Amino acid sequence: IRGKPSQVISTKQNGRFEMELPARGVELVVSFGDRANQKIVSIAAEAEELMIELQPPASATLIARVAGLPGRKAVPGVLLRLVELENTADVDLQARYIDTLNGTFRKEHVPTGSVSIEIWCDGYAPFQIVRVLKPNEEYDLGDVLLSPGASLRGVVQDADGNAVQGAMVLLGQETDFDLFVPSVRSDHDGGFTIQGVTSASKQLIVRSPGFAASSVTLQLPRDVLSADPLVIKLERGATIEVLVTGDNLPEDRIVYLRRGAALLHSTVLDDLGRAWFANRSAGKYSVMLLGSALPEQVVDVKRDDDVLRVRFDIRR
Repeated sequence: IRGKPSQVISTKQNGRFEMELPARGVELVVSFGDRANQKIVSIAAEAEELMIELQPPASATLIARVAGLPGRKAVPGVLLRLVELENTADVDLQARYIDTLNGTFRKEHVPTGSVSIEIWCDGYAPFQIVRVLKPNEEYDLGDVLLSPGASLRGVVQDADGNAVQGAMVLLGQETDFDLFVPSVRSDHDGGFTIQGVTSASKQLIVRSPGFAASSVTLQLPRDVLSADPLVIKLERGATIEVLVTGDNLPEDRIVYLRRGAALLHSTVLDDLGRAWFANRSAGKYSVMLLGSALPEQVVDVKRDDDVLRVRFDIRR
């Protein structure tokens, strides 16, 4: 039901579904697979049954058996990242964490065409292969063996040089924190050791409550060969405050925060049309309202910024 994102159901094998609706006209948000090919359907208050036609997108299926070296240890889950190579923007089509069964996974609704398939697992170097995927086909990647890669030692500190304990550390992207919980944490001295560093996994992301996430591009092989640990400085970061004014709020009340092509975070406006994105590091962000025709607004966060305000004015 549009405006109630927690009230979600799936169709049965025959495509049928049942759900209770309020005693008024509503709108249903219908989507296939990984929210592809979304459709908004208006439902009258007196309606009891309806037919919805939704054309599924062309998709394929991936199968793989993943284990870590040495010892060919089956991994409990993987982060599957798919990138469409024919897209000049080179953005992620899908990034999903998949629980495996004895290291085996099966992923349906995979986009077709020339796709870079990346399999990431905490503590290992990523596996990458390029395949041309055809609609309605299954592709078995066989046995995927992940190597431990290089090891990196580091230390996490605040702006004053004090150790930050319990900071989460991963190799990948900032949005990966929303997909799984990494196993690497900084100790009471701020120190950490992380495996899996390669030229394909040299983006180090560190996050801790109350601080802005820090993204560091590792200099290889210097950083992994250095006798001294890599120092990661965390800053408090800025707050992006969103205010929506005018005649009426968007029905979904959902606000997106993006950085480049990546969706970093989403939140919901309160009854006064306000929302906040806290602890943002320096850089350019874009803020947009779901379901609104208003253009997105760009926010340029600079070091030592405190609060930056973004205002949307909605008129009938």
